[in-house]
Amino acid sequence: MCAGEPIVPQREKNDYRVWFDPGEAQRFPDLYRWFMRFVLKFVLKKEVTP
Repeated sequence: MCAGEPIVPQREKNDYRVWFDPGEAQRFPDLYRWFMRFVLKFVLKKEVTP
């Protein structure tokens, strides 16, 4: 992920369509929150490491 790219991927990206769909987020709020934390950690770690 580029530094200038928003942390939340666009819905059009196939890999993230299910996870970032608002309907899915409402059906599985805990799973969605956990996944968002995982993504944030992964993105931050990736940006910090050269």
